[in-house]
Amino acid sequence: MVNRILFVDNSIENSDWTKANAFDFPFIETVEDFEKAFQIPNQEPKRTERLRSLSRLPWAKVAPEPIKELLFGDEPSDALVKLLKASFGGDRSAAGRYAANIRWQGQTGAEGSKAKNISEKLKTFFGTDTESFKKSEGYQIIQQKEIEKKNLNTYKGDLQLEVIADLQGFSGKPKVVSSEEMAKLEKEGWTIAYRGIKDKKAADGTILLGEDLAEQFRTGEYYAGLGTMGNGIYFAADKGVAEEYAGRTTPKYLGGIEYRTFSDTKKGAVLKVAIPPDGLMMSGFKERFVKHLDEVMSRKFEGFYGADDIGRKLAAQGVKGVETIATLDGSRERIFIIWDRSMLVVEESEQTK
Repeated sequence: MVNRILFVDNSIENSDWTKANAFDFPFIETVEDFEKAFQIPNQEPKRTERLRSLSRLPWAKVAPEPIKELLFGDEPSDALVKLLKASFGGDRSAAGRYAANIRWQGQTGAEGSKAKNISEKLKTFFGTDTESFKKSEGYQIIQQKEIEKKNLNTYKGDLQLEVIADLQGFSGKPKVVSSEEMAKLEKEGWTIAYRGIKDKKAADGTILLGEDLAEQFRTGEYYAGLGTMGNGIYFAADKGVAEEYAGRTTPKYLGGIEYRTFSDTKKGAVLKVAIPPDGLMMSGFKERFVKHLDEVMSRKFEGFYGADDIGRKLAAQGVKGVETIATLDGSRERIFIIWDRSMLVVEESEQTK
């Protein structure tokens, strides 16, 4: 069996489900193989241009260290710190405009959103290139969210997707029900899915319990994770997969390398949700994903700044979630990528039963 590079760095605390959708290039074993597969030129400036274009793809920041070093080169490591220091600067009108945008959409609540395709509007809201993005209203909102997440000592995930979710009404809280009510929904044709959440160390070293993070999903702020098949909130059809990601089972290895994330305290939590019958794009996602990657890599892609991630792109188009297949440890698993949290029904905490 060929040893594969999975574009995952276990040292990075991002989405619990980054591992569930690790984009797998089975013939890449070395950096040299990577350069060949992605047709990276040897001569400058084309080499740097190609590497920079690849560095903007969703999997770049969760790639193995040798690949990240190649892609990001000598870029300053304090770039995020500088971004975190930015804020509205006391500009209440910026926050007001953002709130007005959400009211204008008028689409939040536990019964699910009525999202529309806002892709064209986002070209103004986020801009279409780096220069216009940094001057945009959306950029100001993302900066503010960066600061808030840092002050709360929590994980930030994909803040641009979070803003899109706000505008679409996707960030509304799900409905919380009992296990009996959940069983009834399953009989009525709702799709049952599970999400494993491990206990994590926060930036200050304290442990954030998986159950607390699960409760945040039920009743707190929206969180969009990072993933190479599109950023979003990842679930699995198989509860055993979620149990593993929560850190409740034995780690699995590929070629002697641990490639899944496991709990610091081996406790974690597993969320059980029900997805409405009309809530998912059931087919065609893989084809759209491959086409999207081709467009981004060939520079034929057009859209708002940040739409190079297919998760943001589909959320902006009003897609609430998709069903697809991921290969995990050699087995094909049915997974779901959700952008509209408000359409979900979630089972109450085990601690409250």
